[in-house]
Amino acid sequence: MEKKILLVDDNKDFALLFQAKFSHLGKIECASTFAEAKRLIEDQSWDLFFLDHTLDEHTCFELIPAIRERSPRAFIMIVSGNADKDMAIRAVNSGVSGFLEKPINEGDLQNRLAAIGWYEAHISLDDKNRSIYVSGNSHSLTKVEYMILRILMDKKNQLVTRIELEENIWGGRHIVKNSLDTHLYNLKRKVPELKGRLSSIHGTGYLLKI
Repeated sequence: MEKKILLVDDNKDFALLFQAKFSHLGKIECASTFAEAKRLIEDQSWDLFFLDHTLDEHTCFELIPAIRERSPRAFIMIVSGNADKDMAIRAVNSGVSGFLEKPINEGDLQNRLAAIGWYEAHISLDDKNRSIYVSGNSHSLTKVEYMILRILMDKKNQLVTRIELEENIWGGRHIVKNSLDTHLYNLKRKVPELKGRLSSIHGTGYLLKI
């Protein structure tokens, strides 16, 4: 089945060029306004999103809750030439797969898609050595990182609440505020193949897409 891609960008010339240049990736549709993007996101499911950071008086982060509601397994790329540290941290915590600068270089895009597993990836955990294998690459994990992934792997493609994760990892013991977020952030940095697959659903929980 052909994969469905939504490009959200108010530059119509850029959108036309994008459709022509990257049509081999799947069926590409475009939205040029925030309202149009919201309607398309809510009306149907998608496999991949390319979101301009600023649209009308909104930012792309305002679209992500609707994306996660309707297309929880989709990958998200932010198109921006002005990414800063705060934006990068927010993107990671929102499950964004990465950033692309305009004009988009085809080689850079292919590498980014390969890194997030757009072309399929095999993920497995080594319980004995506390490691994760992703498409042949091995990454050693800390005890907490391993426990997070074991819980999410056991419920892959299902929403796992923050409370459920914290209780299974720390057993009700007092923990530092945002400790779970810190471990998840470090985990995504350590295992780049998880970007776009390990998502934070704001105010609800976490999802590992396999």
